[in-house]
Amino acid sequence: MSPGTADSGGMPKPGTAQSRVATMASAQMRARTSNLFSGGGDSTAIAAPAVGVFANEWTRETTETGKVYFFNKSTGASQWHIPNDVYKSRFFNPDKILAYTKKDETVPPSVAHAMLGVDCMMEVAKGLEGRELRDSMVTKFHHLYKPAAEAPPVELPPLEETRVLRVTVVQARGLRDADFMPGSDKSDPYCKCEIMGKPEATFRTPVIRDCLDPVWNHTELVPGYEEGDALLFSVYDEDDVSQNRNASSSYMNDGPSQMFLDGDEQLGRLMISDDEVIRESHAEYQLEDAGKGIEAFLEVELRVVSAFPGAMGMSTSDALLEIKRVRKDCDIVAYEVPHEPGEVVSFDPLHMKQGYTGSFFGVFEEQAVALTPGCSVTVGNQTLVVDHVGESDPKHQVRGSQVVYVHLSTPIKGVIRNKTKWTKALKQPEPGFNEKRIILWYDCITHEVARLPHIG
Repeated sequence: MSPGTADSGGMPKPGTAQSRVATMASAQMRARTSNLFSGGGDSTAIAAPAVGVFANEWTRETTETGKVYFFNKSTGASQWHIPNDVYKSRFFNPDKILAYTKKDETVPPSVAHAMLGVDCMMEVAKGLEGRELRDSMVTKFHHLYKPAAEAPPVELPPLEETRVLRVTVVQARGLRDADFMPGSDKSDPYCKCEIMGKPEATFRTPVIRDCLDPVWNHTELVPGYEEGDALLFSVYDEDDVSQNRNASSSYMNDGPSQMFLDGDEQLGRLMISDDEVIRESHAEYQLEDAGKGIEAFLEVELRVVSAFPGAMGMSTSDALLEIKRVRKDCDIVAYEVPHEPGEVVSFDPLHMKQGYTGSFFGVFEEQAVALTPGCSVTVGNQTLVVDHVGESDPKHQVRGSQVVYVHLSTPIKGVIRNKTKWTKALKQPEPGFNEKRIILWYDCITHEVARLPHIG
């Protein structure tokens, strides 16, 4: 910045009349400054403190209005801000706090700005007031930049155990053949269990096709069970909606227990009182309303067991550790939650017409995410081993969904047709109750606990 005249607001050159006036004004300004440091109106109370800028080729000058600027005697340059090559930092280096006047503490203002996180820097006066200001800045610097001590590890409280009702629908026998054409095929039975008066507390078993003596071995924890509740078991024959006279209303009223078709024909029912539930029975009961001349039976097991709701949503590894802390006497066994059955699909005319006969078949990409090399899949009536899932191609789509190929390490037997159902073959808990076993179900995609862990 080139020096100008005082009238224009510029900086006068040292040695001129203007400069001498500026020097006098500077002295008056320093005297006024001393009043500020002393806290009184007497200009002689404390001498004006020297300012901590060390001259090199630069000199400190003051305009008539008392504004400070800097003039370089060697180059004739002048500027308002402190030159980088003479700037002194007196509080950045903790090892040199007491020797803050040493010249090897120089850092440019831009570095000082970044280190302290401020927008501008000011000079710090020497003397008591300057030291106080400096010390406060040092404290701020240490607070901002000193590494914080590691917080002591916080131990989580142990998981709480709650009591829940565990129901196992074991099997049925002697069911009536309720299919439309008796003799051509048999009933497709499933069993529904619910707490009477609590339609939200409901579950159902899978369907067993063409069977009058189905074995389910299906276990569920019944949500919302309380002492005094009675259970209702109903066995149904699942029919095609199009074959049923009552299919005009496919679903009952809203609610989780209303997912069963109006047209599904009842094959028998059983009510178990609260007294029998509390006794934790495992017995076979004769079904009521099984049909004229039909004696049908249902075997169920009831137990009130400990469960760990706090583990829901945890990662599998964390849940194993936390449950083990609470129940060191039990073995924890983890099982993958089954996903909904998938469907074999084709995007090309050849496989749509002839099906798959080689060592791969097509599935929707979103249904293949759970498949890993070496796992088994059940397709129709055969079990195959997965080698890998192929890459997706934007051109391979069916009904707007991406299709990928599942490549197999074992060849397909016969032909797999479009719309054939497939599932991932998964290990299941051994039948029966084991008071020293805790069953934990996890999602293979998120690796989080997906069902309530419980003893069983």
